[in-house]
Amino acid sequence: MRVMLVRDTTDDVRDRRAFVAVPPIGDLEQHGPHLPLVADTVIACTTAREVAGPPR
Repeated sequence: MRVMLVRDTTDDVRDRRAFVAVPPIGDLEQHGPHLPLVADTVIACTTAREVAGPPR
């Protein structure tokens, strides 16, 4: 499983030779005491990873 884009280096991204970018975009907001502030970002990253498919 790939890690989130924020951990990739320039070389990691270049070596994948991707043709399409699927940027994960999520809010940083409070959802109450039971969820982390990054809940929307985690959902966006997971969705983008699934849409992008397996790395080639």
